[in-house]
Amino acid sequence: MPMAVNSLAVGRSGGAVTPVDPDRYMFFASRNRMPSGPLYTTVANNNYLATKIKVGCPEYKTRTFRFHFPGFASTEGGNSPQETIVTGTVGTPGNSVIIDEFLIRYKEQFYPATFNGGSAGAIIADQTNGIWTDPLTIPGDVDAEADLELWTLYHVATVGDKVWPVYRVQYHRGERVWGGASLAEIQAFKATPDAASTIALTSSAGGSGYGQQSQYQHYGPDFMVAKGDWDGRPVVVVLTDSIGEARQEYGPNADARGNIGWLRKWLDKKGGIGRIPHLVIGMPGAAAVRELTGSGSTIATRRWDILDQITSFNSGKKPFTAVLNQLGQNDTTTPYSTWWSRMTGLASRVRSRYAGVRLVHLVPLGRGANSQEYKDVGSMAYATNNVWPADTTDSTGKWRLRDDLIALKDGVADACIDTLSAWQGAAGVAKHPTYDELPWSTLSEAAGFDGTATYQTFKVIDGSLYQPEQQLRVYSADGATLVGAGGTIASIAGNTITLQAAISLVCPVGARLYQIPVNYGDGLHPMPVLVKQMSERLSQDNKSKLF
Repeated sequence: MPMAVNSLAVGRSGGAVTPVDPDRYMFFASRNRMPSGPLYTTVANNNYLATKIKVGCPEYKTRTFRFHFPGFASTEGGNSPQETIVTGTVGTPGNSVIIDEFLIRYKEQFYPATFNGGSAGAIIADQTNGIWTDPLTIPGDVDAEADLELWTLYHVATVGDKVWPVYRVQYHRGERVWGGASLAEIQAFKATPDAASTIALTSSAGGSGYGQQSQYQHYGPDFMVAKGDWDGRPVVVVLTDSIGEARQEYGPNADARGNIGWLRKWLDKKGGIGRIPHLVIGMPGAAAVRELTGSGSTIATRRWDILDQITSFNSGKKPFTAVLNQLGQNDTTTPYSTWWSRMTGLASRVRSRYAGVRLVHLVPLGRGANSQEYKDVGSMAYATNNVWPADTTDSTGKWRLRDDLIALKDGVADACIDTLSAWQGAAGVAKHPTYDELPWSTLSEAAGFDGTATYQTFKVIDGSLYQPEQQLRVYSADGATLVGAGGTIASIAGNTITLQAAISLVCPVGARLYQIPVNYGDGLHPMPVLVKQMSERLSQDNKSKLF
């Protein structure tokens, strides 16, 4: 794509950029999410809801927008990404969701969208693929890198009806969710757009679930496309599981543009060829062997059908230029040849559906054994429910899957990005960093006194080393003895760390406050400290592989 490279180079040298295809709808927004997870059940006096979600625009102007609203959601775990949600004993909603209004708010001005050729709202029936807004053009264009507020006002007919789960609201970025017993009640918030969210709608913990999986997920658009001054940079569809879709970051650690997880943050950085517009089409639990396949109750092609609708809007031109595949972790199996066939099988299905599309693979991450403290290399082990290193390493101890992906064996991809090298620690061979390898500070004041009285704050020498949603372990001043679990960080103000829940642990001055690299229970999902390392350590030059 020489025109893309040239136009990017001109733009970076300060000259004018000639749009490559200003009449082509392309994915543009940060923050988008596919509906998945537990359904939301409406409660009394709040069967009318309004969500305000903020998305970041690309590094070029945009002007004409279309947004899609889903009538289904995917399972997380199990058969994910099956598109008939099954969460415990809860199946599909069994009811419609009625959109009363959908609006873009930009520079304090509301721009209402329409549906079906001019209707202010739409009825989204259960187990349908959903509906698109009509084209909406913002007069004067939307600035590069601007924030757009997306307001969805909707209701269900009866209290207790369910709603498809999409977004955990990021309160610290000004996002909100409001409820009421009538349309007029939620419309009133347009006059007070920064009013506090309705507590009953925030989480199952009654408002204390921010940064936790228990935080409710609320309705909003999933697919978002725009026409504008696209300069030819890659625009990618990203296939993800929980590693790419940030299982250990739920809200407070979102950056200024709403990104959570290492992959979104890396793609949206300004380094290399710049921010890469992307659509994340996966969700926790997804596997290569199940993506873009299936039928009936396990179907995983509905999202792809919606994607293809955009191609129809574009008279045959796709709204993306490449596919970035992060899947593989949930495909682990023996023998290795079966695992590998799952990687190549998905590649074949993608290429069959999108002939000529560029396909780039990310190396899957390793996994530690469950319930390891991981303080130092000597404490680390591989998981018994994975096949590392047995059957996946050659005689030199190299990880076979990584080598095969990098070698592009069997045409598994057109290029490969070695994510593993940005993730692993000094021990190498698919082992993550230890506590000692990651940033930590010490307590400047003692915390806890008798092991009974509770508290929620730690005071440390350097609070800048920590981030919200990070799980902690407290060790003695010399690092030799585990004092106990320090909980999970809710927020940080200067050198004061506030935890999500109160603890009674007795911690002396000088105690080391370590950050857990991966989820303590599974030895797999990167915690915020490792998310930050990965998004910063992986070279931005890798983005050029998306061309």
